[in-house]
Amino acid sequence: MDQLEKKSILVSILKELPSNYEIQEIKTFTGINKQQIIQSSTTLKSLKPLQIQHRTLFDNLKQQVNSQKQSFSNELDIQISKLLTTLSPQYEINDKFLEISEVERINFDTDNTQEPEQILFKLQTGFIHLIIFWASWSNKSKELIEQCENLQQKKLEWQGQIKIVGMSIDSQLQLLIKRLNNNNWKKIEHYRFPNGYDDNNQIFNELNIKDIPFIFITNKKGEIIYLGSPENIFLEEFLDNELNQLFQQKCTKVNQIIIDENQSQSAIEQFRQLKNNFLKLFSIIQEANFNGKVEISLQKISTWKKNTLKRVLLESKLELIYDVHKSEENKITQFLDEFWSQIPNNLKQVLKSKIRDPDREEYEIKAKFQEIFSIQEIQLQYFPQEILKLSYMNGEYKTEKKNSFTTLPQNLTAQSFTRAISEVKDFFSNLSDDEERTINIDSITQDIKSYVTLEPFHTFQPLHNYRKWGQENYITIEHVQGQILVLDYWAYACGPCVKGISHLAQLMKNNITKWGNSVRFIILSIALSDESQLFMDLNQELQKYLEFYFPKQVRQIDQIVYGMQSIPHYLIIDKFGIIRYKGELQNIEKKVNKLRDEQNQQLQVDHQHIPMNDTKILQIITDLFQTNMKENFRLIDKDKVIQFEIVIKIIKILNESKISKTFLQYYVRDTQLVQIKKFLDQLFNIIPKQIWTISKYIQNTISIKYPGLICTVCKKDISQHAQQYYSYFKDEHVCIECAEFDDVKKIGMERFRYADTLIFINGPLTDESVLHNIEIQKVGKNLKLKEGEIGNQKQSFICFQCQTNQPFGPRYISLNNQLGRFVEDNYIDYCQLCFTKIKSQNLKTRELTLFTRVLFDYGEYSMF
Repeated sequence: MDQLEKKSILVSILKELPSNYEIQEIKTFTGINKQQIIQSSTTLKSLKPLQIQHRTLFDNLKQQVNSQKQSFSNELDIQISKLLTTLSPQYEINDKFLEISEVERINFDTDNTQEPEQILFKLQTGFIHLIIFWASWSNKSKELIEQCENLQQKKLEWQGQIKIVGMSIDSQLQLLIKRLNNNNWKKIEHYRFPNGYDDNNQIFNELNIKDIPFIFITNKKGEIIYLGSPENIFLEEFLDNELNQLFQQKCTKVNQIIIDENQSQSAIEQFRQLKNNFLKLFSIIQEANFNGKVEISLQKISTWKKNTLKRVLLESKLELIYDVHKSEENKITQFLDEFWSQIPNNLKQVLKSKIRDPDREEYEIKAKFQEIFSIQEIQLQYFPQEILKLSYMNGEYKTEKKNSFTTLPQNLTAQSFTRAISEVKDFFSNLSDDEERTINIDSITQDIKSYVTLEPFHTFQPLHNYRKWGQENYITIEHVQGQILVLDYWAYACGPCVKGISHLAQLMKNNITKWGNSVRFIILSIALSDESQLFMDLNQELQKYLEFYFPKQVRQIDQIVYGMQSIPHYLIIDKFGIIRYKGELQNIEKKVNKLRDEQNQQLQVDHQHIPMNDTKILQIITDLFQTNMKENFRLIDKDKVIQFEIVIKIIKILNESKISKTFLQYYVRDTQLVQIKKFLDQLFNIIPKQIWTISKYIQNTISIKYPGLICTVCKKDISQHAQQYYSYFKDEHVCIECAEFDDVKKIGMERFRYADTLIFINGPLTDESVLHNIEIQKVGKNLKLKEGEIGNQKQSFICFQCQTNQPFGPRYISLNNQLGRFVEDNYIDYCQLCFTKIKSQNLKTRELTLFTRVLFDYGEYSMF
């Protein structure tokens, strides 16, 4: 990085900052025993954020920095971005509150209906204000609103003096209104953020809101006298005191220490000596060849002062971390005594020191499990285990073998497991965090849990203590012979759950004639019925097709039995009462129809202890995987997107080895399924499919037609146009002029000649393979605004090229970047300006060939 460039930008920032602000530069040198190169990193930060009155100054600073970003190196860009984050203005005690933008005021008419209107909220002159940020799904929030409603009614002396305002972050207006009406919470003013909690919303950042409920209180001058959690004050007493006597509190300003030239020279000399010591110590730990982790760091802290526009060195310090096996105890002790001890104590710090004895730790953990489980009359035995892992990822094949242990319980039930594991968690939660200990605890827990968890091809066990919505009695849910049963664990506050339930209802509605009573959908809430009242009241249409059941208590035993670790969690039981599918499922309709067509029961296979025939089976599977990887996987995986993993666990009891558990998980494109199925058929001939615990994801893909011949809008010939747009949803091509036409005088979809989602093709193409194997989720769902909707073009993403946050205009998603398994917020997006540059400069990299255009902000990726 060019130091002159950095100095120039820092000086320009300092000139804009108030006189009492400094920029701290922290440079860290790190030497690790297993790496030959010393690593260094630099961080820039302000020790305090700007005050709220400097909001305009901060916006100007960001514009100034953004205008110079193109000349920044990546490293400097990251450093300056982090610096700006630490400067972002925040409210403090005594600050005069400004306003809250983009909120809806909720008015109640005589019919108790809402008439929301979007306003700019400002404080009312002459009032003490209590502003509450809350949500109707938060119990603590509801208790606070109830308290304030009661106070507003009870405290007559507050009338005309104190104004209480609720700012809800509920994104669903109907649910909020229902809650306010049901509880008659109308004595205080109510507002709502239409987009709910939003990290990008200015007010959430300025108040540094991390949790709810959150409050701030202002005096009659509009100055903040409290902000934070309501649990930290006695609210009624605090407001009474402010009303009777104006609360005066001024923050003590800490005078900054001015370091003169002599002190600075001393710090520089100190750093030189420490750097020599650092290099010497780094050389020593390299020569010592530790197997464990030994890391030394040299930290140099400087400050940039506005009054001098210079960097001044404050202090330096050596830091040490070591985490070694007990076999290296003498070696690390010698290092500490002979070398580390030579550094003055005020110039060094040991951040972490650990000498491990894994065998002893493992023994103690095992013994504690046995002790606790024996109280529940459960016997635990531990046996050696070998784990074989075969994987293919990013075009590379790996094979790993490791020795471990497994746990076998006797006399175990789901109820006794629940009681014992609760005591285990309580005991170990009181100990300090340790990654290796946690791994051992989790391993034993999962081993034991697997013996009470029912997997596919086990017989379904009835569910006890559930109450159907609208009924009083708790009953047992059982499977009816000849009927396919679909179970869905969910919660009303889970977005994907609600979306999944709507999908199930639509399936039942579409197939009600075909399926009749042969298929039954049961929706199992993990929350109690009282908490879901509003959702059920507002979604009565779903109850025509789905049966909703609620538990007698939270965390019921069946959630453990059926392995529910996250929601939504599905189970599909066939006509014969056998569990066939479990987990987060795709293509439920296809699975149900397949089970309806089955005539014979699929036999349950004993999943435990399959004879190995010595080690021949493992070698056969290893050879099969290697051969397919070399001959087939790589041929069909030019984009290196396939992810494939096989894990086989072999338990050793006495002198006999048996396969105890087998796991298979893979991610492939739909176009790769034929070759993958050939491999799977061979694999299942060795170990039957029913034995495997399988997790799979099939990526659906599309192909794009190019070039188009005629623009579907203006009908002109575009066969010779290298750059054009294509609608996958209508199989139409559009010329650039028609696709990009935008009449800003109109609103919503009426602004555009062609409003469907389009894919831009940045031709001419040198590699036509980019037109195929396009991941369908990147193409979207062809969403449009409803008639009369204005729409929002302030997009919820950060441009990959210019790093602008929430750019205005259409967004362009690159279809040829970030290939492979979808990870949330992992697309490559471009703003309108950067897309125009790419198009006009006719860039021809493979990654800049195809773009999905999204006209308006429809929310998260999964929404459009």
